[in-house]
Amino acid sequence: MKYIRSASTGPAGALDGTLDGEGSAVLPLRLRGALNAGALQEALGDVGRRHGALRNSRLGSAGTRLRALAAGDHLLELTLPADLVDLWSHTPLAAELALAYRARAAGRAPRWEGPVPEAAPRARAGDLAPTVPPGSRPAPADARVGRLALDWDAGLHQRLAHLAATQGATLFMVVHAALAALLIRLGAGPAITVAAPVPARDSAALRRAVGPYGRVLALSVDTSGDPAFTTLLRRVRAADLAAYRAGTAALARPGGIALSVLADSGEAYEAAGLTVRAAPPLLPLRAAALGLILTERHTPAGAPAGIAVTAAYQYDAVGETAAAHLTGQLTALLEAALDAPAAALSRLGGEARPPLTPAGTGEHTALSPARRPAPAPAAAPVPVPVPVPVAG
Repeated sequence: MKYIRSASTGPAGALDGTLDGEGSAVLPLRLRGALNAGALQEALGDVGRRHGALRNSRLGSAGTRLRALAAGDHLLELTLPADLVDLWSHTPLAAELALAYRARAAGRAPRWEGPVPEAAPRARAGDLAPTVPPGSRPAPADARVGRLALDWDAGLHQRLAHLAATQGATLFMVVHAALAALLIRLGAGPAITVAAPVPARDSAALRRAVGPYGRVLALSVDTSGDPAFTTLLRRVRAADLAAYRAGTAALARPGGIALSVLADSGEAYEAAGLTVRAAPPLLPLRAAALGLILTERHTPAGAPAGIAVTAAYQYDAVGETAAAHLTGQLTALLEAALDAPAAALSRLGGEARPPLTPAGTGEHTALSPARRPAPAPAAAPVPVPVPVPVAG
């Protein structure tokens, strides 16, 4: 299993930042085609003025980086305060930037498709604390965060989707059940609570908006009695559906473990000879000690094509080695459950490990060669003057 380590920094970093409200989210956009830097500069200003979440943010010269990957191929990385966007802001951002770029390349101001909300409602405080990884420890408010990425291939994706379909569940529910089973194995339980960001975009205006419109539910499941994996999956399905349908469902407090499953739409937006497509984001998950984001890929025909897994971890709470071990064990447990879904949790295969040991700041424990992250390929930044958007 191959992990890719993402760069990480402290609170002032431009790439990663912290996991609390003062941290950073990076929403990258892949730009393919002949690039008009002047039109891009104007389009960024247009989008920044249109969305309340982007005004007075770092969208602009201090929070924008354009990297040349190849001729006619660029990666635009937009760094924003983490509390101003949610996991569903990336697609509308790509669509709106493409619309504005198309207009500016033609020498005119953009004509927007409709209004967007001026501001997002302030979320109320959480009700339940998510389960913490056994062996982890509290992290400071300005905790540094790192990220590991791995890939589940199309074969594993297809098997997971098939199990979900046969059980009347979703892929999220299958992974939620496996994560609960793993936490039991590591010493947590019997009640397991996972933080789960969900969208709250029930209107056309909200679906166009860039901002923090999601909720973070606290999904709890009873794992007692050494149930079969399919039994646990049914419990997870019932608990998750009840939370989704209840307008007053419990919300998660910061900390612990968070899980989110997203669908990569793969949609590309054409803009005056340029194609704009959302690239994998770097987003924190509600100040989680360990946050797992699974992004499904599909073929043009809709068949499973693999899952990109990102594990965001707080150095002081969990650390890189523990995060790599946990994601590896989750993968092994899922494969064991697919082989024997009716087996009791205690009889599922997969490597059992003791509770996790947090790495701590400055810890340099080496991963085994099979798990050692490979550095992500670097690309030379291309300086592009972009204005800091202001209200107007």
